[in-house]
Amino acid sequence: MFGHNYLRGSEFVRGRAGPDKMDDRWRRTRGTGLPSIVINQIEAAGDLRVSRSRWEHAFRRAWDGVQSYWPEAIVVYPQGLPTPGIVMDFEGKKPGWQREPGQEHDRDLKFIDAILATLREKYSIDESRIYATGFSNGGLFTYLLLSQRANVFAAYAPSGSVLLPQVPLAQARPVFHYGGQSDRLARFDKQQATIDQLRKFNGCSAQGEWYGSNCTLYRSAKGAPVATFIHSGGHFYPPAVTPLIVKFFQD
Repeated sequence: MFGHNYLRGSEFVRGRAGPDKMDDRWRRTRGTGLPSIVINQIEAAGDLRVSRSRWEHAFRRAWDGVQSYWPEAIVVYPQGLPTPGIVMDFEGKKPGWQREPGQEHDRDLKFIDAILATLREKYSIDESRIYATGFSNGGLFTYLLLSQRANVFAAYAPSGSVLLPQVPLAQARPVFHYGGQSDRLARFDKQQATIDQLRKFNGCSAQGEWYGSNCTLYRSAKGAPVATFIHSGGHFYPPAVTPLIVKFFQD
């Protein structure tokens, strides 16, 4: 993993910015307000048409980008555990995330609870500015957090994933969904159905407004806007979306 690593059973270790740098950043920002927290789960097998090296390089840029655009925030990159997939890796030999309530005895929901408890002990944080984002398996888990931890996170940014039927929406919350029209793992028609479901549930306007390149914002009567970033590619993380996610979270 890259950036700040939160490994199960340990503290933040071996990242581009470890505990000392996090403490330094906290000291620098104490006078300007409490820091925000962004939890980023990016776990996937990669686009079938993209080489592993290109896929990992894109993720490196994506991971490094969050703190580049939001240096005042505490950015956490959790490590997933082997989890059976739904479109590939059915035996669960690769890292992944819980995708529905009760799966793996709610292993990953409890893990996120533990991460936040640790951060609350170590730092003074703004409870109203905690965010979750994730791609592919991490996107499925981000939607699960939307369902099961709606009162914990201020906004969510899932990608390369869909809202599964067994994951009910409980509360209207701001959501930024980004995806590719040529995605062969998370079919875009299914992603579009998820976007439509979110817009209806959140009471969003029928007409969207420009929010950036390839990005549309749908305002909400419930104070829970839905934004979309749609690109023509497949199942990969587009680095251009990172500043827009940060903008959405900050708004």
